Amino acid sequence: YNTALAGIPYEDFMKQSESLYRALFLMLLRGAGISANGELHTCRGRSDLVVTFPERVVVLEFKLARRESEIEGLKAKELQQIEERGYAAPYDAEQRAVNAAVVVAEMEKRQVFWQISS
Repeated sequence: YNTALAGIPYEDFMKQSESLYRALFLMLLRGAGISANGELHTCRGRSDLVVTFPERVVVLEFKLARRESEIEGLKAKELQQIEERGYAAPYDAEQRAVNAAVVVAEMEKRQVFWQISS
């Protein structure tokens, strides 16, 4: 993902937002033939992105860090949000593993950092 971001002209990042990074990631996944959907609603909110594989479901949240020092805190906060709001609950009855993941985009370096639950 960072390799793909590195090839995008810097002018395209003038209006950075969480949705920019989410949309680019969704486009990469779908272009690779991977089943992914954005903004999936549940009874307690909506997850930014859900990726489904035959054996696994990954619920993702995206966040934008204004500075590098915010990255670790955002990763922990968003993993907690996925858990507290039950974004993975719709998949509890399925015979697949479910993981939560956070993607934090750092504005200055225009790189993303990941945290995936086990």
